Formats: sequence, structure tokens, C-alpha cells
Amino acid sequence: MSTPEGSTSDRAFQEVITASGQIVQPAQRTVLVVDDSKLERFLLRKWLQADFVVMEAESGPAALNVLAEGTPVDLILMDVSMPGKSGIETLEDMRANPDLPQVPVILMSSSECSNETAASSVIRGSHDYLFKPLIKPLLLRKIETILDAVQGKRQADALREIMEIKEKEINELRSFLRDDTVKIRTPLEQITSSIVKLLENPEVKHAEGAQRELLTILQSIRSAADLYKPAMQPSPEEDPVSSSFVGSELLDKQTKTVDTFPSHVEETSICNLTSWDFNQWDLEESQLLPLLKEMFSSFGLLERFKIEEHKLEQFLMTVRSRYHPNPYHCFRHAFDVTQTCYAILTSMNAAKFLSHVDIFALLIAALGHDIGHPGMNNAYQTTALTEIALEYNDKSVLEQFHCSTLFRILLTPACNILSGLSEEEFGQVRSAIIGCIMHTDPAMHFESKAKLQQRLDMEKPLERENADDRQLVIQTVLMTADISNISKPWPVAREWSSRISKEFFAQGDAEREEGRNVAPYMDRNVSSSAKTSANFIDFMAVPLYDVVVQMLPDMQPVLHNIADNRKRLQEILNHERQKDGKEGEKDGNK
Repeated sequence: MSTPEGSTSDRAFQEVITASGQIVQPAQRTVLVVDDSKLERFLLRKWLQADFVVMEAESGPAALNVLAEGTPVDLILMDVSMPGKSGIETLEDMRANPDLPQVPVILMSSSECSNETAASSVIRGSHDYLFKPLIKPLLLRKIETILDAVQGKRQADALREIMEIKEKEINELRSFLRDDTVKIRTPLEQITSSIVKLLENPEVKHAEGAQRELLTILQSIRSAADLYKPAMQPSPEEDPVSSSFVGSELLDKQTKTVDTFPSHVEETSICNLTSWDFNQWDLEESQLLPLLKEMFSSFGLLERFKIEEHKLEQFLMTVRSRYHPNPYHCFRHAFDVTQTCYAILTSMNAAKFLSHVDIFALLIAALGHDIGHPGMNNAYQTTALTEIALEYNDKSVLEQFHCSTLFRILLTPACNILSGLSEEEFGQVRSAIIGCIMHTDPAMHFESKAKLQQRLDMEKPLERENADDRQLVIQTVLMTADISNISKPWPVAREWSSRISKEFFAQGDAEREEGRNVAPYMDRNVSSSAKTSANFIDFMAVPLYDVVVQMLPDMQPVLHNIADNRKRLQEILNHERQKDGKEGEKDGNK
């Protein structure tokens, strides 16, 4: 095997950005070709050597050794069917070893050419899967696309690090200049200061930094009721008596908090938004807001329906504020369902059945489908005769409550993202949103599944021109996304499983304390998180997803996730049974 010389372990960072923050062009990139066929390696070297430094390895273990030695590699092109250790096994070993660099991998095969194998390889961590015989232009385009995406992420990360250092320096300078008195600055002064900083600081001349500063300026303008009325800038050392006097007497200041919309969006998060495997637990909750805005923007909805950007931002912030901090039915659940709908629309091609009006209604419905959820289900509401049950007469009471709450927000002038719709479009959107949210009632689950199966069994395919078909699609997408937790990668599914059990058990505890009957699945003394999730898969998820895959064949890999999670849950249940059996034996021997 051949190796390039003069490489260092931190080459990736040095290629991207200099100490002064200037982005430079990277050195020639390295591709490691892994194939047991000498002829295949020779052919691929001939194709690639004009554009890349090419290394070779005749087996999976040999490739792992190259990575373990610290030799810089930018991409691996690996055959699947190799003796001893296959390409997929090598990929799994690489992804499981935290000491190895996580290099992008393209798998290729002449024998394993099924879509299931390709999907399985992507799930295991490959970036693409190519069928042999390879086509040179396609191969080169695939490699360039993947390397450009990785390089873009490195640039963004490196630039972000530089910006954080500079921001820290600016904050230290502000701290040094601060005196012991209360700082009083007008919004106009803040805007002027931001503009000066933008012009004088060379690091923020890059696109990302400039955009961030400009958004800060715009937000300051929007949130200022009077550009000439001073706003207080408190410090930890200030006298609270003086501060309160200046604020209330001289400035007529009301004690309130004005939320601001986060302006920074992680590029990698945006790139992953269409993925079923998106993991929001890597992000702070406030970072989810710009991603929701991106979902609306990417379909051209702001332009199509004349939505003012600040109204969309205020709508998103208001919706977030109206979700309660429940373990499960919280704002993160609303984001999860909306992002999953977005993935189904894009990666699973559901958007081909829909119009802009349908997509707009679906995203709003997904975001608000559980807004204001009290953490207790419909059964509790009607049994306890809560205010919600009395208001909505025991029929899908929470779903009706969510619809009403959502539209009260939408009709608030500051949040009215529907104001640009025609009267006909407004009626269509309102009807679609209500229909979608009402169909998230678990009591309608089996009826909705049966109607979908009945429609798919007809000889006539779904038609985009048919309003009933479009409504059926968006209702199905939301219903599918609403119960998608158990179909996500195991770490994500496990987190949601734990959260829903906490909420169920809290309701069971409350019902027991109030002298009401406790459903077994909500009784912490009888059920468990694994048992609840396993039943959910068996009786709700699998029957529905089997039908949805008929409508959206691209969702087939999701069934593999469900099967894998069900297997893991069964292992947990077996362990729980063994533990209960041993404890029973101990009790019997006493």
C-alpha cells in the first residue's frame, strides 16, 4: 500500500483556516481504495489519480490499520464483498471505534445489489452505496459531492471557533470598559455600535459573521418601541434601588421580558433536517426555532403566502411558550413531529401528492397538534370532568383544545402568518389543520388506518388533483410522525420511551391519589417503559407503518428500525422477567 508524506493529524483544520481567520484552499485530498481485487484497485487508481492522492488497501483490516496509524484520509471507497471481513463489517468496526477518524465511506458491490442492502449500509454509517460496474463520471461526482459537504462542515466549525474567540475578546473589552454606574443606552446607540463593530472587525466580514450581526441589528430595530428612549444595561455591581428608580420613574419601564428569535443556525443541523435519523437532543431547545423557520422557508411558503418573516418568528416563539414542560408532550415533541413530517415530505417523497396549501397546513398542524397539553390524556379529562372536558363535551377534548389554542395564536396580529391567504385559501388551510389535529386522537387511530388501507386497495392511485386524497395524505403523514418515536434510531427511541413512561406513570400516581382507577400501562407497579413501548410497536406502530409503506415505499428502511428496536426491547423485557423471577424466589424462601 502507498501513503502520502508530510501529513499531520491536524491537517484538516490547517487546510480550512489560518490563525488570522482567513479561509484557504485545501491541499489535494486523499482517497483510500479498499478492494481485494488488484485489477479493481488498479482501475480505480487510474480513474482517481488525476484529482486525488490515491492510497490502496487489499482488505478491511488493512484499511483499519491505515486509519489507526494516523495517516490522513479524506474518503474511503470500499468493496462490500471481501473475504475475511466484509466492507460492511469493516465500516461497523470503524464507526464503533472512537479512536479512529470518522472518514466518509462509499461502499460498492457487484454482488450485493439490492435496495435493502444499500439502505442497510447507509443506516450503518456509509455515505453512499454504488453498484458495480462503476461509471467514472458518476463516481467522481459522488466523491466530490461528499468531500465538499465534509469540507463545508469543517470550514463552518473552524470559523465558528474563531468567532467564539473574538466574541470572548469583545466581551472582555466590554467588561474592562464598564464602570460602576448603570449603563443607559438607547436602541439607536446600540444599532450604531453594532454597525461600527461590523465595519471594524475583520473577522465578521465572512458571510456567516456578517449575517449574524445584521440579524442582531434588525432584531434591535424590530423590538424597539422608541429608538430614542434609553434602555438599561444592568451590571452585577449596580445598586438595585437606583436601578429600579431609573427604570420605573425616569424611563416608565415595565417589568417584562421580550423574547428574541435566535439568529444562528448550525449548518449541519439544516443539512440533516430531511433525515429520519435527526437527533434534536444534540441541540438546545432554543436552537430548534431557526430550524422550524427553515422548514417553512425551504418550501417557498413565505413567498407563496406573503408571510412576513418577523411574524413567522413571533408565531414560532409564541407556540413554544404555550407548551408545558411535560416529560413527553412538550415543545420538543412538537418539533420532533414537525421535523419528522418534513422528512416524510422530502426524503420519503410525500410532497409529490400535495400542494403548497397542504404543506403549509401540515407544518402548522404538526407544530401545534399538542399545544397546551396538560400532561393528562383524554380519558383523565373526561373522567375527572376537567374544564377542558366540560368545554368540549367529552369528544376528542384535547384535540379540540389544541385546535382552538392554535388558532387563537394564529389570529393574533403579531403571529398571523395566515393574513396573506385569500379567503378560499384560509378556509382550506383551517379545514386541513383541524382535520389533521383531530386525527391524532388515539381513539381514531384504527379507523384512520382502515380508511387509508381501503383507499390504497382501490385500483385508482392517489391523485394530487383530488382534494380528498391530499387531505388523506397529510392526515396520514401527521399521524405517522406523531407515533414515530419508536421507529427512530435506538438512542432517540429510548429517550422518548423513557419520557412517555414518566408522563404515564405521573398520571397513574395522580389517579391513584384521587381514588380513581389506574390503567395498568400507567401503573408504575405493574408496567415498565419497555413493556409500554413494546406494546405500542405491536399494536399501533407496525400495523400503521405496514400500510403507510404501501403509499410511500421509500419508508421501507423505517421498518428495519422498528424491528431492531423491538428486538432491543424484548431483551430488556427478558431481563426484567428474570429479575422478577429471582425476586419472587427470594420472597418465597422467606
